[in-house]
Amino acid sequence: MKRIFSIIVASASLLASAIGLSAAPVADYNKGINIIPAPASLQMAKGRFYLKNATGISASGTDARRIAEMFASKIAASSGIALPVADGANIAIAVDPSLGMKDEAYTLEVTPKRVSVKASTPAGAFYGMQTLMQLLPAEIES
Repeated sequence: MKRIFSIIVASASLLASAIGLSAAPVADYNKGINIIPAPASLQMAKGRFYLKNATGISASGTDARRIAEMFASKIAASSGIALPVADGANIAIAVDPSLGMKDEAYTLEVTPKRVSVKASTPAGAFYGMQTLMQLLPAEIES
């Protein structure tokens, strides 16, 4: 069975996560943005990013690659969607100490063509990807 999930386009700022994922039709328990812990800021915009087999994950550095592989494995196990970890992919994870963020801080930004998680530490990148997982439709875990 071919499965495609869509991400409602949103953009975020420092310490924030801004992404909503939905599959049509949207059940009542999937409406709204429910992230734990709540983001420091959130900006939503119209549009969708489609998560499908052609989507891939790129990672800068060893720690980011491990996070990308864990995320890809989780998505494959729960949805059947294979997300290869490769350079130049649609989902990007970057760990860059020069960003100057706090240890667990991250930004998560979504456009119709790309999802980006940026953090100064591996912990921040991990939490950014956990936010992405939280916002997948509940059906993806069934």
